[in-house]
Amino acid sequence: MHPSDLNLATDIVGHQRYLFLQIPRELHEPDLARRIDDLSQGMQNLYDTAGHPSKASLDNGCYQLLRGQPERNSPRDIDHPELLEANLLIRLESSDSERLLRYENELRQVVQPLEISVEGLVGVQRQRSYTSHAMTQFAYEPAQGPGPAERYPIGVVTPINKTQDWWLLNWMHRESFSYPATTPMKPWSQKVIP
Repeated sequence: MHPSDLNLATDIVGHQRYLFLQIPRELHEPDLARRIDDLSQGMQNLYDTAGHPSKASLDNGCYQLLRGQPERNSPRDIDHPELLEANLLIRLESSDSERLLRYENELRQVVQPLEISVEGLVGVQRQRSYTSHAMTQFAYEPAQGPGPAERYPIGVVTPINKTQDWWLLNWMHRESFSYPATTPMKPWSQKVIP
């Protein structure tokens, strides 16, 4: 099934890369932080940014360094050890996918001699068109926009890759997974008597 069959937006409006690094705790490389920082010259650091990046920032690229806490992860969270064990995440965003690919390639050159593992996930951004207007209002109107790390010190990454079975579901069935509960959910152990 093709996105056009589902009336989904097909135009790509942005690109993202998530680079998960496993840096050994015993590694003593004083220049590593500076060398990673040097890779982002000309890019906007989203660490202190309030709101969405400007078009000019997206053209040049944006980055964000996030410290991972692998000790808080569990294999039941996601079956992907490279993500679970990462202690540094570099989130990249740009209107130019080549800019992000160059960054990733340069990063790999910097960390490869140090035997630091890098796992990359690639994504694209499209206009929201996969749900009804009412659901979009419900889901996104109350959502808070991006903010600086001082205000939002914790981030959560939830990689989602939809399967062919998902797209074969009726659109209303797919949307129903996001509906708010109309009645309180009963615990599984509680017997419901009509």
